[in-house]
Amino acid sequence: STVSQLAEIAAELTAELAAELAAELAAELDAELATELAAELAAELAAELAAGLAAELATELAAELAAELAAELAAELAVELAAELASELAAESSQT
Repeated sequence: STVSQLAEIAAELTAELAAELAAELAAELDAELATELAAELAAELAAELAAGLAAELATELAAELAAELAAELAAELAVELAAELASELAAESSQT
């Protein structure tokens, strides 16, 4: 009968629409998830890179400062020793 035919067509259309909507939703969700994942990965990588660079810079700075301090100390000690030696020599030569 016509009613059963109409019901059949309606059921087919409903199934097609449901399938189409499901496919669209899945695609949108996939795109959204992919975007979120990409953003999370990018943020994670950026954080790791920043941490790595910070550690590297800190190490380099520490090494440079240590070298600079060592050089300054060595220079100061050399001047001090030279002054002491000079005064000792002067004292000795004045005694003789």
